[in-house]
Amino acid sequence: MGEQSRYQVRFDWGVPGAAAVGADADVLVWVDAVEPVAPPMQHLPGRCAVVATGLPGVGETAAWILALQEVRRTSATIAIVAAGGARPDGLRFAAEDLLAAGALTDELGIRGIGAMSPEAAVADAAYRHLRGGVRSLLGDVVGAGSLAGGFRVHRPHRDLLDPVA
Repeated sequence: MGEQSRYQVRFDWGVPGAAAVGADADVLVWVDAVEPVAPPMQHLPGRCAVVATGLPGVGETAAWILALQEVRRTSATIAIVAAGGARPDGLRFAAEDLLAAGALTDELGIRGIGAMSPEAAVADAAYRHLRGGVRSLLGDVVGAGSLAGGFRVHRPHRDLLDPVA
């Protein structure tokens, strides 16, 4: 069992976090608000569907997860993993990814998916508290020079459960 396994919606950072919260998840959502690149598939847990998104795609991602649950007729466990930024000495805490992850937890909650770990609840609270200023904040973050406003949810990178044709 992975960390936060008591919860339907989990949250962590980077590849190590993906291993920690995604080991027994049905869906892993790789959240990268600034540099929308494909998730590092070779380093992610092998049994879950993997979807990547940024802030503009969180509604579509939440809808996809809800469709998955409807097709499977059971709740899906969701590991939300913020990509973070790269630093020579390791992973950079990326406020933009935290806010995008929080936007996703908010969208999941709107759809009735909300048994969140404390870590996911912190991302959710950050987004809800700052919701009105998110776009402005994103313009001021360290990685803003590469912010890709049109980043949308990808079709799953590894879709073992294909609920939507």
